[in-house]
Amino acid sequence: MTTDTGSHSQYTKVKNYREIDSEELLSSIKSILKQPVDDGALLNSLNRYTRRYLMNLNAASRAVIKDYGGSDYDCIRVEYESKKIADVTPSDKNISVVARVLTITRKIITSGDGSSMLFEVSAYDDTGEITINIWGNDPHLTEGNTYRFVDCWSKTYNGILYLNLNNSNLIQTEDDIDVPSHKERIVNESVKIGDIGGKGSIVTVCGTIVCITAKQFNNAITKKSGTRYCGKIRDGLSMIDFVSFNDPLLHEGEKVCLRKVVVDEFNGKRSLKMIAGSSIVRL
Repeated sequence: MTTDTGSHSQYTKVKNYREIDSEELLSSIKSILKQPVDDGALLNSLNRYTRRYLMNLNAASRAVIKDYGGSDYDCIRVEYESKKIADVTPSDKNISVVARVLTITRKIITSGDGSSMLFEVSAYDDTGEITINIWGNDPHLTEGNTYRFVDCWSKTYNGILYLNLNNSNLIQTEDDIDVPSHKERIVNESVKIGDIGGKGSIVTVCGTIVCITAKQFNNAITKKSGTRYCGKIRDGLSMIDFVSFNDPLLHEGEKVCLRKVVVDEFNGKRSLKMIAGSSIVRL
């Protein structure tokens, strides 16, 4: 069945979370249902709910998805704009992305209000990579698997664009995407220790852990004591020191990549420091 332009035009001015285009909406519903559905049949169903039952477009879309056997999660997805990572902007709200998990870093963030659990998830699709900060409960993700992250909003910190997500229940396993494996991607972006850049450079280094030691220190600003983890990593004949202020859970002899660490330098000697956005990948 074909549809005319007039049938589509009635949906172009509907606005809820975002400006919705009818062609985009139909395409979104069809991709969620993952089965062949005629555009005309979908429009007729939407018309029935919007005209007869006076539903807004999002409610009508959820009802149609249910009619075609969709789940509650499928109904949620239609309300959020799906974006490729390369298209995420600093002002985005209520969006969803489908991406493969590269690394997961668990942190405890302490503030005046107490402690919060943060999971820094580095994820990528065929257009780029981004860190998704998930607050609260453990999202129980697996490195190398692909998920849809729903109801995200973006934020820029120190010039780096992040996505944030407060509800780990709005994460759903998705079919795989056609991009290199996470380990292959990391190894391909790594540099040799002997070739790392100068102070302030952000690099990825792969090698073998030579040693790791926990050391106590006093923060000159907060006047509080803390623990830093000092280690050495070797690739071939070259070796370099590194430091982390969160327990990296590393052991001597492990083969890992220290990913997106910053190069530091003191008295002509270079070292690596893990910062926000850094992660560790075991090989």
